[in-house]
Amino acid sequence: MENLSGLAIMYPNVKILHFDVDVRNNRMDFKEMKRMEVNCRQYEDVQLTYRVAQRLMCLKYSDQDEHSLREALQNLKESYIGGRF
Repeated sequence: MENLSGLAIMYPNVKILHFDVDVRNNRMDFKEMKRMEVNCRQYEDVQLTYRVAQRLMCLKYSDQDEHSLREALQNLKESYIGGRF
């Protein structure tokens, strides 16, 4: 199970979910563990950086004209500053 948690470090866009299963009266009760929330919060910055880098790479290799690229970069900047990313 610990090895699966390590995947989130190497691949920030992969979500790893941890479940605690309680079996009572022949029923399975799934409860998400607090650890999942802690992991998600811990790597939010890495995921944000990864998404920004992805968009920058897409812009770099796109065939848009200079004006369109400047506009896209400005939108990216405003989204990042505004927390809408």
